[in-house]
Amino acid sequence: MNLIILGTNSDDKGFQLEKLTTKILSHLGYKDIVTNFIGSGGQEIDVVGKIEKPGLNGLDITPILCECKAYKSPLAMGDWLKFLGKVFIQETKESTTSYFIALNGVNGNVLGNYSDLQKTNKKVHLVTGVNLMAFLNEMYQIAPINLIHNKLFSLSNKNPIEITMCYYSEKIYYLIGFDDNTFALFNFSHQNLNIENSKNIIDLIYSNTSYINYLNLENEKEAKDRKEKIKKFVTCVMFARNKDVALDELVVNLSDYERQFENFTKEEVDTATTELIEENWILKKGNNYKLKVLKNKTNNGKEILDFLRYLFSNELPLFVLECSNYDIIINKELLGEVARIQGNITFNEKQANNLLELLKLSPSALGWIIHPIQLILRHRENVKDLD
Repeated sequence: MNLIILGTNSDDKGFQLEKLTTKILSHLGYKDIVTNFIGSGGQEIDVVGKIEKPGLNGLDITPILCECKAYKSPLAMGDWLKFLGKVFIQETKESTTSYFIALNGVNGNVLGNYSDLQKTNKKVHLVTGVNLMAFLNEMYQIAPINLIHNKLFSLSNKNPIEITMCYYSEKIYYLIGFDDNTFALFNFSHQNLNIENSKNIIDLIYSNTSYINYLNLENEKEAKDRKEKIKKFVTCVMFARNKDVALDELVVNLSDYERQFENFTKEEVDTATTELIEENWILKKGNNYKLKVLKNKTNNGKEILDFLRYLFSNELPLFVLECSNYDIIINKELLGEVARIQGNITFNEKQANNLLELLKLSPSALGWIIHPIQLILRHRENVKDLD
């Protein structure tokens, strides 16, 4: 995962990185931290400070020097040599620990020079965004990446192309980018950001990345849930009506349940029927619609089973339980398919009839038995092994 320092311009990015550096140094116990320090000869140092450690004769005080670079690309030898020049001048005055903070790393020439320098000088350090993120995790108690994924997939079925950590004004954000140049934002505790309270950060994402459109995942989920709910009620109205239904009739019938989805439109119902056709739940003949399961409701156990799984997914409108078709599709063909998915369990005729009556009376039992039950499957597998 990368770290992006946001800023209104390059100077602001540098300022933000300096603020982050001072915050980390303070967290680590450094004192007398100063930014934009002007040394003798007029040389400017981004951050200076000192660390105190108990010694045999009082405190041992070690000065530090930090140069902070928030460039988008790896730094080259020019910036590295300027930093080493400042280190050399500071070392003529007192022994100093020096940090070159390159947010997006350095190129191969710099890395090679740094490796050679480390053989003789352990007081010069190269720090990248990866190193900084370790401190941010500790300081902000940032949500682990698996929680970000879980939160994301609970709100959307879009697959991210990147999840990146962003920093601005002492706050941490997760940037989730998608391949259509849209993005979402979570705060460090993996909560979706409210656009009204986050416009400044969203604008900074626009100016600091290639993303062009902010996606409020909470709103996306609400819209998706509403659409799925309308589809479910369209299906259930058709199931209860037991006849071909025109679009205008569906709209009229759905108005009886408007409290479930206020101010629904004919266009929403039309979209629902189109998607239900694509998902193979309903058929269209002329201007009328019919549920596919009702076309052969007494002789296709697999089709009935699939329809009941859809019906019992998420919210089940209770009026469905009162219609005649509900009892009709709970039949021996369905029971045969249930027996198959439960490890080819067998029933005699009396058991089958009793079970069908039970399933008609108990929606919870029906909702349970239309999915494989692992306890039954494991038991039947063990019995097979004993045989």
